[in-house]
Amino acid sequence: MRKYLWWIFCLAMLFISCSGFTVSKGSHILSASGTAGFIIVKPAAAIPSEITAAAELANYLGKATGAAFKVVSELEKVKGPRIIVGPSALSKSILGSSIVNKLGPEEFIVRSVGMDILIVGGRPRGTLYGVYSFLEKEIGCRWLTVYGDESVPHKATLILGEINRHESPSFETRDLCVQGAPMVIRPEVMKYLARNRDQGPDFNFLGDNTAYGGTSHRYGMPPGIWMVHTFFGWLSPAKYFEEHPDFYSLIGGKRVQSQLCFSNPVLRKTLTEKIVDQIGVTDVTGTYSLSAQDAAGVFCECPDCMALVKREGTPAAPLFDYLAELAPIVKAKYPKAFISTIAYRKGQSEIPPLKLKIPDNVIIVFAPIDDNFAHAIDHPSNAGTKVNLKKWSTKTKHLWIWYYPNPYDTVLPEGNFNRMASDFRLFKKVGVEGVFSEHDAGGIYESIGLVDMQTWVMTKLLWNPDQDLKSLVRDYSDRFYGPAAPEIRKYWSLLEKASSSMTTRMSWDASLAQHRYLNRDLITAGQKIFDTAEKKAAGNDDLLLRVRQARLSLDNAGILLYDQMNISASLPFTRNELIDRYRSTYTATKRKYLDKTYNAADSLYKWYGALTPIKPLPAPLAGIPESRIKQITTVNAITYPGCYMTKDPEAAAGVAAVTNECGGEIFETGFYDCLTAIQTNLKLKKDQIQPGAYNLYKIGHSRLNEQCYIWMGVSWWVQIRDIPMFYDPKNEKKEYDIYVSLKFEGKAYGTTDPTKQDNRVYMDRIILVAAE
Repeated sequence: MRKYLWWIFCLAMLFISCSGFTVSKGSHILSASGTAGFIIVKPAAAIPSEITAAAELANYLGKATGAAFKVVSELEKVKGPRIIVGPSALSKSILGSSIVNKLGPEEFIVRSVGMDILIVGGRPRGTLYGVYSFLEKEIGCRWLTVYGDESVPHKATLILGEINRHESPSFETRDLCVQGAPMVIRPEVMKYLARNRDQGPDFNFLGDNTAYGGTSHRYGMPPGIWMVHTFFGWLSPAKYFEEHPDFYSLIGGKRVQSQLCFSNPVLRKTLTEKIVDQIGVTDVTGTYSLSAQDAAGVFCECPDCMALVKREGTPAAPLFDYLAELAPIVKAKYPKAFISTIAYRKGQSEIPPLKLKIPDNVIIVFAPIDDNFAHAIDHPSNAGTKVNLKKWSTKTKHLWIWYYPNPYDTVLPEGNFNRMASDFRLFKKVGVEGVFSEHDAGGIYESIGLVDMQTWVMTKLLWNPDQDLKSLVRDYSDRFYGPAAPEIRKYWSLLEKASSSMTTRMSWDASLAQHRYLNRDLITAGQKIFDTAEKKAAGNDDLLLRVRQARLSLDNAGILLYDQMNISASLPFTRNELIDRYRSTYTATKRKYLDKTYNAADSLYKWYGALTPIKPLPAPLAGIPESRIKQITTVNAITYPGCYMTKDPEAAAGVAAVTNECGGEIFETGFYDCLTAIQTNLKLKKDQIQPGAYNLYKIGHSRLNEQCYIWMGVSWWVQIRDIPMFYDPKNEKKEYDIYVSLKFEGKAYGTTDPTKQDNRVYMDRIILVAAE
């Protein structure tokens, strides 16, 4: 049979020659008129990832050419050209054992030698990555989304020139967080990450990925927790606090369940025993996290901890001092195990110690959570972060990055590709070993905005951050958006330029109001671009859906900011038009990938349909000039468990945010300044409350900034984060009287209506009055 195929190939070659094709010296004809010209040869003792590599190579060469590519063992005799895959005796005889044996775990060579092509890499993933690189660069394949969307060229005749590439990744560990990915797509996510050469420290729990070469680090977790914020996973307050309150933070003279007190020698002994025992039981070559709880504030104010802080110049000195003690104990018993911790928050562990040496079996994971997310680390606004990063690069042998590519916002248009590319180049420059990207903010798994393109570009930059960003964007957009690609790039450029002009800070959980570049001009310009893009994608349902997915975040911004945009002049679209398109596109996306019965109209933007024209200002503000008044409804309120939105005809605009956290002697609401941590609170006693109707209550007097909000309830579980839209950085000293409009009902407040005995507090609007 093989001899028969070889003669077919020779006849196809004769036809190609007679048809005028020019085949230069050194050319390799993989396929001629749909007939394979090469046989794939894998190692006799191939490991699982090399078996996958050979199978993937045959599969995608077949997709590209229509030819059937056979895979055989190196022990079989092969006539004709070969693609030799993996570090076999055959590949070593051609390339040299000394070269092949020195290849790192993800390093590979792709080289043409005579009639053959060799794709050879180190173990466990080098050969697999070499195959994917070959398919990408020589054949033109792309793996575009975690849902399995791909781009494969179709060429019945495929001729390659001479090849000689030798590659290794810029970062030894590379990974994207996919914790939010629905279980139904986890197998595709595993393939996507491998095909784009992005497998890292096993933060994702994707299942058994032995076939794709496993991961760079295995994490052995304390029971019931993830791989960060693990202090209480090791020493649970539920188990230890009653008997050992001294294990926990001393704050304001009291022991509290905030962090751990690492200067305590009994704690150290107890914790060391637990960690060493866990390593022995779980995985003696694993990595084990000991990192701060996700709570702000100092670790501990006890005298011994504060003495260490003074000595080392960092709030986390007690933790680093303990790691310097723990690590040698672990290494003596388990020399291949690692301990990791996070350098997280400037008020905690981001600042490295002055004198302490970080042991070689400790991984420092630098996580700049309190950065200005509007700009790269190289920007002056993030100067402190850059200083700390550079210092850490001299303090530890193993420096990783826990990266935040997007703020956890309300799924808004983000211009953050340039920021990401700049940061990755900086990480390479300072010698970062690994990058883990927490890339599962809102909209990632619903393909909202440009997130699919961002995910793909990120995988490329993780491999080599020196690649040209515009070229990557063009490569992806041409393949994913087809004839609409130029418009997508125009919109991408619009966002990048607008966001780069930000002068105010953007936090990790940036509210709508912090996206100050989202104004009338940008939103209307973006909508015009997408109108053209949709016309170019018309007639192709898949392309049209992709364009509309890219439009989703812009539509969302238009919906949320519609009232602010429409104050002075009409817009070329209505809010309802945006809502209808958003619901339709979101529904189509969810049905295509995740849930065939989903209907966005059941939940998205339901409160906008209940909005009514806002009522006049209540007394005593009715006579104040309109120029001094700023007001917003609570339609965009963030509500947590026990709180909710509701229709209410008595509310200022027909809707209100509601909390059930009430009924006590005092009800609390307030204004919070995130930058200074200053609270302006209003505590209402029952005799100050007028139940049954909306009334104004003055919280106090304050300036605004880019990070502030109004809250209500004991747990602050209703939050209105739109307040910063009234902040003017050119007039930052401007002050306001802050009022909230509240309605109290329920037995605790004297409500006599038998149908309204449950205690509730409604907030329908916030009014700011500028000082004269």
